[in-house]
Amino acid sequence: MYRVLCLVWVLAGCASNLALERTRALLEAPAWPETAVADAPALNTDELAWTIHEAVNRVRQEHGVAALDWADGLGRIATGHSRDMAQHPFFGHVSPVGSAPLDRARTAGLPVHLDGAAFLMEGIGENLFLTHRYAAYYVIEDPGDVHRFEFEWKTVADLADEAVALWMASPAHRENLLSPLYRTAGVGVVHTEHETLFVTHNFAAIALDRFASL
Repeated sequence: MYRVLCLVWVLAGCASNLALERTRALLEAPAWPETAVADAPALNTDELAWTIHEAVNRVRQEHGVAALDWADGLGRIATGHSRDMAQHPFFGHVSPVGSAPLDRARTAGLPVHLDGAAFLMEGIGENLFLTHRYAAYYVIEDPGDVHRFEFEWKTVADLADEAVALWMASPAHRENLLSPLYRTAGVGVVHTEHETLFVTHNFAAIALDRFASL
């Protein structure tokens, strides 16, 4: 018997569909059975979304920026985009049919227009994250060329910290995350086959009370 260690990649923000090609290559590990992750720990995607939201707010406060309020309307838009990426598949801010963040906000009827003393702002900010629930896995080859799998699972806190760390390491996503103009946010997490996670984090510059009727 011997073990082959397979490390796993993660992505933040915009990426080409090369990302999905890498995913497919990874998932073509020898004899990957659907039962390989049957013993995976349970995952509550709402809990992960909230944990990411809290992790973002901790970083904002560490940098002297006010915490973001959670807006269910933004959470629904974020979840819809994560589901769209998972189902089609692609990884980016613009869908294959051309829908961009502002389009998604308008379709949902969200108030995204803000007039300030010295600026006009319209739209929503968006950060993306794509990863697997495990940090690595081992392909174990037993006698008779039988393959088994062992996984190193990430916790909900691990996943949230990973997302925020990657966003902070990217100048454009860091700017979104730390912008003092943004006042509300929502996170949408979609858990797909092979323990892949698509995460969308949307921001808006308007106050939470503007979302009250949505």
